[in-house]
Amino acid sequence: MKHQAIFFGLLLIFAGAMRVSAQTMNYDSASLGSPFIFAFGIQDTSSMFGNPDSICAQFADGASCSLRFMVATTSITMQKGDSVHIYWKIPSLAPGDSNVAQVHLQNLDQNLKPHGDTAFLVLESSPLNVEEMATIIVPDTGFNAIGIDVSSLLNGGTSFWLDAIVLVQQGTAGVARTSGSQQPVLMNYPNPFYHSAGTRVQVHVPAAGIGMLSITDALGREVERMPLGELNEGDMEASLSMGSAGIYFVRLFIDGEPYGAPIEISGE
Repeated sequence: MKHQAIFFGLLLIFAGAMRVSAQTMNYDSASLGSPFIFAFGIQDTSSMFGNPDSICAQFADGASCSLRFMVATTSITMQKGDSVHIYWKIPSLAPGDSNVAQVHLQNLDQNLKPHGDTAFLVLESSPLNVEEMATIIVPDTGFNAIGIDVSSLLNGGTSFWLDAIVLVQQGTAGVARTSGSQQPVLMNYPNPFYHSAGTRVQVHVPAAGIGMLSITDALGREVERMPLGELNEGDMEASLSMGSAGIYFVRLFIDGEPYGAPIEISGE
């Protein structure tokens, strides 16, 4: 069956290439941070990371993304009663834009399969070139991702300008400190590829153990597991082909624990 997922586009996911030592830091807020879980139809994506600075990412009609609040290298789980502040600034070059979006509080498992989704409609009815803010109160504990959708079919929105989204929460987060440069855990070439001919996946192994690649479809359903056997730290390569065309996500597991986050592969 050919899977359709026009809004998925995954950026490369980075993880430490060297052994890491743990430390902690206190925080009173968390901002959106790379890596994306997925992103599509957004210009200047990095503008939505960090704290508000009046520089916005632009969402087109049909744009969609999902990503997490981060403190250094730790993703943050939202708690009931936390405040989520959404900042935007409509530039003067975009008069008449509808500036409407749905903001989702999502609960995603390690395979990025949603187990809960609460949506809020954000209407940007504000003067041009003025920084504005809306606030969402988190209704329940356990949401770990933010999703944003712009759809003229669902809510009449044809664009959205996003400066930042900030979670107000106090806590202590772990910080991974590396002694060397960073590189992707997974990469592949070619991409897209003819599904039966396959693609080659380069794996940077960050820790020794029994390795496995988990392949899920665009709906988060696991469709295949590829055992990699006993792995040592370093680099290796694996060949992967799919039984049908579609959008898939590949993730590395070592001794049953996930490393990094999935990369998108597209079989045609």
